[in-house]
Amino acid sequence: MPDDYVKRSDVHKAFQPKYAPAINRTFAAMIDSVPAADVKPVKRGEWIGYPECLKYPNAYADTHIVCSVCEECFSMLDNDTERFDFCPHCGAVMDGGKHDV
Repeated sequence: MPDDYVKRSDVHKAFQPKYAPAINRTFAAMIDSVPAADVKPVKRGEWIGYPECLKYPNAYADTHIVCSVCEECFSMLDNDTERFDFCPHCGAVMDGGKHDV
């Protein structure tokens, strides 16, 4: 099961209204003692058909796509990017940007 990453401030808020102040201080100290995970925000985007790409002057919308995050153009014939779940240039997850962090 993968780890879930949460904001420390959200955990503090979850305990604040429920318990006596002394217990809240104890929980706060426990929460603050847990080391932070080494994570970075996830970039999310989608593949966009692009009729004229600067890298490929003769590109057509049905053979070239562009990353919505970094705007890098890829030939589907060369890279087969429609099978990629991420952009090979910037690493953005290609899920349509529906779950931006």
